Amino acid sequence: MTRDPWRPGAEAIRHASWVEVHPVATIPPEILPLLDRGEAEVIALAEAIVATEVVLDERAARAVATTRGLKIIGTAGLLVRAKQRGMIPAIRPWLERMQSQGIYYSQRFVEELLRQLGE
Repeated sequence: MTRDPWRPGAEAIRHASWVEVHPVATIPPEILPLLDRGEAEVIALAEAIVATEVVLDERAARAVATTRGLKIIGTAGLLVRAKQRGMIPAIRPWLERMQSQGIYYSQRFVEELLRQLGE
């Protein structure tokens, strides 16, 4: 969870009733040189609490998590799930907003995802 109050949605997330903050006791030293600290903490926490799934977008973090036996889902996958469950009517506006804020998805990926969802 970001401590940067200027990041979009940071304040809302910090005060959301469904967000749980868990301290990470130990980060496996072998993953620290491979990842940003936040990604390493996500993987360490997922292992510590035996998470059924972990949200990661960065390619390197996804590769490390997969080799450690973690099931991963990305932000785009969460959007797909939200649409399938009727929580949002479409993912296109969310993807566009994320991209406008610097999140990169290839055009091919976005087009195929939208095609599969009928958008």
